[in-house]
Amino acid sequence: MEYINVGRVIGSLSRRPAFYGRRDVYVAVLKQRKHAREIVHIVRMQKWGVREHLDEGRDLLEAMIRSEAYTDYILDRRLACRQLCMNLPPQLTAKRLTEEYRGHQGRFHGTIVWSTYFQRDYIRGTATDKVPQYRFQDPAFALAFARLLGQAAAANLIVGRSDLSGNVLFDDGDEVVLEDEQGIPERIVVADLTGTFADYLSDTRDLAPNYADPIAKRLDAVADPDAFVAAYLDAFEAQFLAAQQEYQRHERAFDSLFRHLDHGHPASLPDRWRHVLDRLRRSNPSELREIIADRVCRECPKA
Repeated sequence: MEYINVGRVIGSLSRRPAFYGRRDVYVAVLKQRKHAREIVHIVRMQKWGVREHLDEGRDLLEAMIRSEAYTDYILDRRLACRQLCMNLPPQLTAKRLTEEYRGHQGRFHGTIVWSTYFQRDYIRGTATDKVPQYRFQDPAFALAFARLLGQAAAANLIVGRSDLSGNVLFDDGDEVVLEDEQGIPERIVVADLTGTFADYLSDTRDLAPNYADPIAKRLDAVADPDAFVAAYLDAFEAQFLAAQQEYQRHERAFDSLFRHLDHGHPASLPDRWRHVLDRLRRSNPSELREIIADRVCRECPKA
């Protein structure tokens, strides 16, 4: 090993407010002597671990059980998102480290607890909401971006990604666009799954209007607004339909994916999964496309 540098990310660039739980994020840069390229990892502490549950007043055993259950939920939710065509980093690893507890419960001070963290490769791209407006003056860049954003929007709607107040989360810092050697967008990767499966009950027709703003707010920067909107809507409809067809081809496998975890608790992942699949089955991609298109026209009549 030539060197290792680890730095803490002081604050998120996302515009959404932070909620409860641990938010520590680190960047680790490693260089091996025999390799020219650095290895860069993102390390994110689990939001609800033993420490956080102890701070809520729970006893040590319950805090440990709840922490383990939440780790399983995070990994199972990631699998669910992948099955529904969300483009995620290829690998996420859950690991643990030991810490000395010095929280709100004095009786546990000095206790060594396990803290879970998640590690993945750094995504070498730009968050979609941080792409400079001047980049959209290039028609090739603009159309490629619109198609990828439309695909990402479809997956985002299917999994009902929202905050605790019910506001849709999309195009606000977690979607990262990767470019090819010519500087043309070739992929959008969702770096963080916060809020997925949060809104699993709303009708897709009620959620669809929220997906007009990501395209409408960029229309002033593009040379051909009509083509930009069409590329977004075409990709959205095609991706939503592809997810529907994949579910129809393997309906039994989808329906039974989390059945072994089902203990009859409402709002558990198996319960949310059933509602999301039922919603996917009942949705009409063409209708959703028209709802988004109508909202875009109302927000930007020139489109």
